[in-house]
Amino acid sequence: MPALRWGAMSLRFAARVVVVLAFGLLLSCEGSRPAGTDASDLDGNRRLGREVIPLHYTLDLRIDPGRDRFSGTAMIQVEVASPTRRIVMHGSDLDVREAEIESGDAVVQARIENGRNGGLALELASRVPAGPATLRLAWDGPLPESPFGLYRVEVDGTWYAFTQFEPLEARKAFPSFDQPEFKTPFAVTLWVPPGQTALSGGPLVERRSEPGAEVFVFAETQPLPTYLVAFAVGEFDIVDGGGTPPLRVVARRGQGQLTGYVLERSPVIVSWLTDYFDHPFPFAKLDLVAVPNFGAGAMENVGLVTFRERFLLFDPATAPIWSRYAAQSIVSHELAHMWYGNLVTMAWWDDLWLNESFATWMAAKVLEDIDPELESRLDGVAYAQGTMQLDSKRDARQIRQPIHDGGDVYNAFDGITYGKGAAVLRMVEAWIGEDAFRTAVRAYMQDHAYGSGGTDELLAALETASGQPVAETLANFLDQPGTPLVQVELSCEDASAPRLRLQQTRALPAGSEAAVGEPWTVPLCVGLGTGDPDAPRVRECFRLAGREQEVALESVRSCPVFVHPNAGERGYYRWDLPPSARVALVRDHLSVLETAEIVAITGHYWALLEAERLDVADFVTVLRLLAPQRSRQVTRAVADAYWTLYDVGLPDEASPVGTAFASEVRGALGPHLDRIGVLPQAGESPDARLRRGPLVEALAVMGRDPWILARARTVASAFVADPATADEEVVGLLLPVAAAQGDAALWDALVAIALDPPSPVVREIVVESLGRFQDPDLLSKSLDLVVDGRLRGQDYRTLARGIRPTERPVAWAWLTGHYAQLVARLGPMTSTGLPHLASGLCSPEDVERVAAFFASRDEAPSGTARNVRLVSEDIARCARLRATVEPALEGLFVGS
Repeated sequence: MPALRWGAMSLRFAARVVVVLAFGLLLSCEGSRPAGTDASDLDGNRRLGREVIPLHYTLDLRIDPGRDRFSGTAMIQVEVASPTRRIVMHGSDLDVREAEIESGDAVVQARIENGRNGGLALELASRVPAGPATLRLAWDGPLPESPFGLYRVEVDGTWYAFTQFEPLEARKAFPSFDQPEFKTPFAVTLWVPPGQTALSGGPLVERRSEPGAEVFVFAETQPLPTYLVAFAVGEFDIVDGGGTPPLRVVARRGQGQLTGYVLERSPVIVSWLTDYFDHPFPFAKLDLVAVPNFGAGAMENVGLVTFRERFLLFDPATAPIWSRYAAQSIVSHELAHMWYGNLVTMAWWDDLWLNESFATWMAAKVLEDIDPELESRLDGVAYAQGTMQLDSKRDARQIRQPIHDGGDVYNAFDGITYGKGAAVLRMVEAWIGEDAFRTAVRAYMQDHAYGSGGTDELLAALETASGQPVAETLANFLDQPGTPLVQVELSCEDASAPRLRLQQTRALPAGSEAAVGEPWTVPLCVGLGTGDPDAPRVRECFRLAGREQEVALESVRSCPVFVHPNAGERGYYRWDLPPSARVALVRDHLSVLETAEIVAITGHYWALLEAERLDVADFVTVLRLLAPQRSRQVTRAVADAYWTLYDVGLPDEASPVGTAFASEVRGALGPHLDRIGVLPQAGESPDARLRRGPLVEALAVMGRDPWILARARTVASAFVADPATADEEVVGLLLPVAAAQGDAALWDALVAIALDPPSPVVREIVVESLGRFQDPDLLSKSLDLVVDGRLRGQDYRTLARGIRPTERPVAWAWLTGHYAQLVARLGPMTSTGLPHLASGLCSPEDVERVAAFFASRDEAPSGTARNVRLVSEDIARCARLRATVEPALEGLFVGS
């Protein structure tokens, strides 16, 4: 998921730490209509029919990472459904020199026809009959540096080649039937320069030397879709971890010493997943590969899982705590895919959620058990609040989104597919019970192993295991956008028979033009305060069906002293209480609320504020009541809420209200940092180390803490003088703060370190810090680094993540002058997200400017238009909020 803060409070931390979760794969595909047979209708983004079905691939590729082209041959065994003179498949930017089909005793030559978006057709010299046949093709193609398809990257004078094929990029490496339902075995042979090593998804069965080449022959794989095939070529450090499956971590030359933590933790994760699924690891081997230029965060290729370097390569003794968290989280996510997505594969991209929602949900579940100190469950609650913000937009996707055009799957890898899908799964698990849920998942995996499965099959398995109407209940969660808003009101006319009155609508901000949609069927649990100090609360659950419902409470015999509408925050819905109960819940009953419930309060109440149901003064009162809480997730949620007020309501931080607001932030958050200290301490808990980063940033920027600002300058000076020995955690905390105040000398020093970093972790910190400069010229120069090639394509998102909303006007102005260059540099998958650089603009005029700019950009890739609409809504919502929040803060902090 793009690691930009788009106004969703709880996404700040999730984007930085959980990543996955990854959040961050931007991928593409088109259409669900079968490709036509007319030459003008040859479009590779349309779904192929089943006129020709692939059965087996034998690939032979010659890859020299030092050259800008590669070559290959393929034999593809197919089944032809009916006699034909035309075979439609895929091949993008490939110069196919030879093509023929062998059917029975006849060999028929083919003429190549290239269409749009990687569409490729074989026009046969004569008709071939129905039945088995073999395609033989030979081609060569470009080996670019843009990190998608088969590509190359240079590091310290050494060239490497890697792949990123999901979803439609395998066609850039070999002619294919590039769709997920076409799962076949692959037999791969790679020819590479002497002295280099080749890797692929199957185990190596032969290595031999030929004149001018090393030849690597790999065992035939289990049936795979094309997007899970992978290659890597280069001079690698390969560190063997042994075990079952055989585990190795692969790094570029000289980096093998940084693999120890992942080698230690990965077998623990594999063991946990194997036990959960009650199914052995599905494939023959497991290589985890650190890639120095990678457009995604990580990719679950069978046998050859690829990651950005910073997730695999670090020294746990010196790296920041979030490196340990991110590594375990993203490795868990990718290894969960070995079952979700790889063992059982979706048939088409509208069921992508079956891959990504499950892997996201599973990663948090794994971490709950194997590293409970990280409190991944509570981070998931916070992350869901940001997802609900995204889900309140007019153009929010539904989880199971039909695929209609070329940008649909680019846009499918977003917070809805990952975050909302995972939150809905948590809700279902809580509703039907962990045992029934696990039983259903195991049955689904068993029934569809090494084949394809879809949503309907999974829902049927959940119903069978639980006896509950799962398909009916989840229908609107999966197939329409939006989050339910459940209004809960306690009725105690008869004190001995209390009741709840429930109403639901869609959670939307004031002024929204989004459709309300049909009512959801909501599995709903409430927490009820009993007033009994020995048993202060009980839980009661039921299903809310329809727009209104009244239910009798069975678990209490007197009027509850409070109601919490989402017990444990396991349901995917917003909630509201009568006005008198909103602040009272926090003021009077905080001590008996669960931590997860407290974490979510700021997100729910911000949504009420934006809907004009809650005023700013009450919202700030709630923040003040929550601020003393010791949970780091609550502290972070409070800090994020202050950030949102700051970004929306303080366009001039030097004003009297800005000064008063800084004092407010110091009073709310300063005691937490005073308790743990600005700098890490030996032997301190993971909680303290994870808590510190959001506090330092908030107090330095919003709170204008002079000691932190001075300390940041000192740390930056020491770091640029000797980056190799700097404490990475301290640098990660304070270098971004120093960069925001930085001058040209610091900028020059950071660029030099980014080009020759002591570690991948340090490189990530430095690149993000280059996005923090407030000097307009220096920030523009930071962005220049991406288009002039000094930074890699993968670095754009990291750099953009560092740009605060206050500096977005500068970034937007830069983008308008460099858009075409940036699209060419990043490629279409990443470029669809470029409109998000305008998030943070906050006036009606900005809405018009952004829309007008993109309306005239012919080079904008398919999928961009939807992101323009999302960003335009962000800007419009910010403008509306500013008109309310700015005067309210003025009155609250300095008087009217």
